[in-house]
Amino acid sequence: MTTLAGTQTQLPSEINPWKTFPAEPEAWYSGEEMAKADEYGGPLRKVLLGGAAIGLVVDLAVIVFGLAPKAIDALGVTNWVVGLLVSMAIIQAASFASGIPLGAWRELRYDKKWGFSKQTTKGFLVDLAKGLPVSIVLLTLLFVPVFAVIRATDLWWLFGGLVFATFSIAIGVLFPIVIAPLFNKYTPLEDGPLRTALLETAKLADADINEILVEDSSKRDTRPNAYVAGIGKVRRVVLFDNILRYPQDAIVAVAAHEIGHWKLRHIPRIIPFAFVLTLVSFVALAVLMENDTIQDLAGVTSAGDPGALPVFLLLFGAIGKVTSLASAWFSRARERQADLFAYELLGAPEEMKGFFHDISVENLLDLRPSSWRRLKASHPPFAERMAMADAWTRANPRP
Repeated sequence: MTTLAGTQTQLPSEINPWKTFPAEPEAWYSGEEMAKADEYGGPLRKVLLGGAAIGLVVDLAVIVFGLAPKAIDALGVTNWVVGLLVSMAIIQAASFASGIPLGAWRELRYDKKWGFSKQTTKGFLVDLAKGLPVSIVLLTLLFVPVFAVIRATDLWWLFGGLVFATFSIAIGVLFPIVIAPLFNKYTPLEDGPLRTALLETAKLADADINEILVEDSSKRDTRPNAYVAGIGKVRRVVLFDNILRYPQDAIVAVAAHEIGHWKLRHIPRIIPFAFVLTLVSFVALAVLMENDTIQDLAGVTSAGDPGALPVFLLLFGAIGKVTSLASAWFSRARERQADLFAYELLGAPEEMKGFFHDISVENLLDLRPSSWRRLKASHPPFAERMAMADAWTRANPRP
């Protein structure tokens, strides 16, 4: 591939995007940096694990006590769609009861204490007020057709899986364009050297970038990010406003990585993978949902009973914990590919490597994740990504 410098690059033989690249955190971080990251992340992981346990207990209580089918009967609901809406309301209430305190603690107290969160109580409540109707609409658009399929055919695991996967992929594509603007403001990046450099990088990559937008994410959090979004020929690079404090070359390198996802067609290529995983999940779900013992426990008589939605979600979530390991592996491979794309496009990984180090240290990320946390992660550890950048540099020394 020809780079900005006009040279050809070589991919080191030891780099395989589908495999973990060996790296030792100690080679990239000091003991003090790792200790501070553990000081932040250790307690947080324990609280999040406790919150997940509480959420599980609440979900099981909703199922064991038959709250959804009992509410449907008590209200005299006979229409299954209305019954499904009643189930959704109960699930939303349970989710709020178990999730809001944890979210408030993290955003308004813990992350604020560490200097990350800039969220206010008013902002937190406004986000909740906006998120609730969005959640209701999305759940309705998803589960009404899914349960219609469950009620219509014994092959619901096939057609329901197709509906679920299609909806999930559509939301993934539309979220940055349709839903995110409900929560954040987006303004064009002002004219200047950074905008010029980003457009030149997009042109070099032959990426049809129509606009570069800045998201006002700093009103909630100090941590930076960037992504490429769009439908059809309308594509834009979106920068979190808190990434603008980094050097221009680092921002360009991050944008090159995000453009790499687009140019490598990662979204189209993940679609068949997502469909397969969803169908596998629905096969397992069908076996469990049709089990008489589980139906008796949930207080329903069939998988298509609108009161069965709570057990549907609990089982699907449990199955998803397993299939998510495959999704995470696939995601890590795509991240490595996008890193390599950026290195090849720009001709050197120094800027991105420096950004990797700075962002991971400044934001107290998990610098030495356990094997289990690495398996669950959607991105390779930063130490691995920096080691891979060094291997690329050795294979492509500058003249």
